[in-house]
Amino acid sequence: MFHVLIEFAMWCGALKPERNPIDLVVVRGASKRIRAPRSLTVVQFKALCAQLKEPFKTMAMVSVCFGLRISECLALRWSDVD
Repeated sequence: MFHVLIEFAMWCGALKPERNPIDLVVVRGASKRIRAPRSLTVVQFKALCAQLKEPFKTMAMVSVCFGLRISECLALRWSDVD
């Protein structure tokens, strides 16, 4: 309880913050995942690739091989390829 009281005192300015002020911001439920992440097995990924057409098949292979997120994969340009 004392910890919460000190946190509130720093938040409202009664005490000088002893750390980064953004640490005092709390957004309830913002970091909780709505559903658990799902991973494909090798067999499932091969079945998926068999159904994909180009350029999506290549995008899937590049993403899996390099561990890219979809936003990172979509941001790639030919100039990024050595």
